[in-house]
Amino acid sequence: MDIATRESAHPKAEAVTDPARPDTHADEQSVDWPAAELLAANLAALRTCDAELADRIGSVTISPEAELARANDGSVSYRIRQPDGRRRWLGYTSIPRVVARANARRTHIGTANLAMDGIGSGAEVQAVLQMMAPFQALFVAEADLLTLGLVLRLRDFTEPLHRGRLVLLAGSDAAGCLEQFLLDHPGYGLITQTITWLWRSDRDNHAFAQQLAQAMQRCAEAARARLADQLARQAPPAGPSAAGQAANEALLPCLRDISLLRAVNCTQAYTPTDIETSRDALAGLERLGAKVDHLVLDQPDRVSTYFQVARLERVRPQLILLVDQLRSDLPYPLGPESICVSLLRQPPLALFRPPDAAASGGRYDFLAAAERHHLGTLRESGWPAERLIHLPLAADPDRFGPVELDEKDRRLYGGQVVMVADRCRLDPLAYQIKLPFQQQLWQAAIEEIRRRADSYQAAQARELLTGTCRRSGIELQDEELQQYFLRLIRNVLGDTVLRDVYAEHLVRAGIDLRLFTWTAVPEADEPDQPLGWDDSPVRDRLVGPLADADGLNRLCNAAGMIVYVSSTPRVEPWLLNAAAAGAAVLIRSTGQPAPPDGIQEYFELGREMIAFEGVSDLIRKVRYYHTHPAQRAAVGQAARAKVLARHNITDRMKSLLETLTQYF
Repeated sequence: MDIATRESAHPKAEAVTDPARPDTHADEQSVDWPAAELLAANLAALRTCDAELADRIGSVTISPEAELARANDGSVSYRIRQPDGRRRWLGYTSIPRVVARANARRTHIGTANLAMDGIGSGAEVQAVLQMMAPFQALFVAEADLLTLGLVLRLRDFTEPLHRGRLVLLAGSDAAGCLEQFLLDHPGYGLITQTITWLWRSDRDNHAFAQQLAQAMQRCAEAARARLADQLARQAPPAGPSAAGQAANEALLPCLRDISLLRAVNCTQAYTPTDIETSRDALAGLERLGAKVDHLVLDQPDRVSTYFQVARLERVRPQLILLVDQLRSDLPYPLGPESICVSLLRQPPLALFRPPDAAASGGRYDFLAAAERHHLGTLRESGWPAERLIHLPLAADPDRFGPVELDEKDRRLYGGQVVMVADRCRLDPLAYQIKLPFQQQLWQAAIEEIRRRADSYQAAQARELLTGTCRRSGIELQDEELQQYFLRLIRNVLGDTVLRDVYAEHLVRAGIDLRLFTWTAVPEADEPDQPLGWDDSPVRDRLVGPLADADGLNRLCNAAGMIVYVSSTPRVEPWLLNAAAAGAAVLIRSTGQPAPPDGIQEYFELGREMIAFEGVSDLIRKVRYYHTHPAQRAAVGQAARAKVLARHNITDRMKSLLETLTQYF
C-alpha cells in the first residue's frame, strides 16, 4: 500500500527552546484558561470509546514544570521546563496556531483515513480535523501520556472523539498500535496517509511511514480474509431468472404493505450529493412506514467494505438505494433478492453507455433520473424504457424549516444578502493549462463571460469558445483539447466568473454580502476541479463552509435574502432545501425560454422566487425587498408552501413505490 507522506510546514527559524527568554514569562501569570473543564469534557468523550485510556490520562499528574503560557501568536499553550533549565514549547513551536494553519494549507487531505505519529501541540490535529470529511478518521499515536493530558487541557476534541473521527492511541510502537486498533475495529477503513513532523528527522519520519505501510498491508490481507468469510456465509448468487423471481417474491408484498419493506442505501462515493440524497430518500420511505437502515457517513467506523457487507446480511433489505452508480460499481455483491434503484443526480458519463445486463444487475434494477434529458440519453444508449423512471428533485421539509435562532446565528448568518456556492479557481495552471497561447485563450474566455454576464448561459459554451478563438486568432487544433476547454468553460468557468461579477457589483453598491460554501466534503485541491477563493475579488466576504444541513437551515432562517447565480437554469438540491426553510431566494434569469427541469417548473417566479435580469435589476430588487420585509417574508412562505405541497421527498418516494408496483 502506498502511504503518502506529508511534511509539516513548521518554519525552519522556529526555535525548539529559547534560553534567552527569562524564566518568568510576562504573560504566564495572567493566562486565564479553562484547562480543567476542557480536560474533563475530553476525557468524558474519550471514555465512551476507550475508557482505559481515559483513566490512564486522567491519572497523570501535571507537574509545576509545565506552565500555561501565552504563545507568540496569541494562542494558549504550555511551556515545559527541561532538566537543563531551558523551557520548550509544547509541540516544539511558540506559534502553534500559525503553524497549524500553514500545515493545513499545504496538506492534501484526500478521502481516506490519516495518521500522525505524535499529537504535537494539538493545534495541527484540530486544523486537520476541520478539513476532513465526516466519514474520515484521524489516528494519533502518542507515547507520552503527559503530552496527551496537556493537549486535552488546551483543545476541545469532544465532538470528534465522541464520533470516532479522532482516535487517540498511547504506546511507543505507533504503527503496531494503529494496526491492532484497525484489526479490532473492522468498521474503519485503512490509513493511506501520514502527516509527519519537521522537528523529527527525515529518517524517523520515513521509518514511521514505512512501518505503517507494512502494517496497513497486513490489515488489508486480514480484511480480505474476513470479507471472503463473510461473503461465503451468504447464499450463492442465483442465475438471472432465479434472481428475478426472488426479487419479485420479496418486493411485491412489501409494495402492497409498506410496513413490511426494508430499505437501505449503499455507497462508496462519499460525496455531498450521495450523502444528502441517500439520507433524504430513506427519510421519505421511513415516513411512509418502511423500515430503513441508513449508512451513516458521519461516523467513520461504519464505512469499510466489511461493515457494509455485514450490515446487508443483517438487514436483508428488499430495496437498495444507490446514487449515481449501479450495483456493479460496488466492491461487493448484493443479494439477488434485493431490487436496486439508482437515483441519478450527477450521473457519470459511464452510465450513458450501452448497458451490460449482467453488470447492471439484470432487468430487475431501475434508474430514477431527476432530469428528463437524462432519460432520453439513457434510452438512446440502449437502456430499457421500462427500467427508467423520472423522479424530480425534492426537499426534506422536516429537516429544513423554521427554527429558533440565537444571537450567534444572527451574527454569523444574518447578512443582508447571502450567496451560497463553491468556487473554482480562475488560475489556468490549476487546470494544467501551461502553454502561453492556451493561457491567453483562457483569459480571453474569462473576459468574454464577464462582458456578457447578464445573458451568458452554459448552453452557449461552445459558441463562446468558437468566438473567442476567432477573435483572439488562437486555434485549438487537437479535438481532445477543444473538448477539455469546452468542459471547463461549461462546468467551471461560467459559474465562477458570473458569481464573482454579481458579487462584486453587490459589494460596490454598498450591500452587506456574505459568502458561504455548501458542501459536506472539505475544500481540498483536486486535480480536475480545484476549489479556492484566493483569486476571488470578493474573498474577504467569505465567511466559511456550511458543514451540515443544520447550518444551511439556520442560514436560510437568518439571512435577509439568498442570491442564486448560475449559468444553468436547472434547480439544485440545496436550493430546494433553502425554499423548504422559507428563505427569500433571488435567482438569475436571462429571459430565455424555460428549459425542461428548470427552476420555473418548480416555482412560480415573482411569487415563490424572485427573478432578476442583470446586475442593475439585482441591485434594485435587493434594495426593494430589504426595505419591504413583509413582502420578502411572503415570498419565502410561498416557496415553503410549494415544497410542502409538491416537492417534498415523502411524496417523491411514494411516487417511486407506485411506479415499482405497476411494473411488478
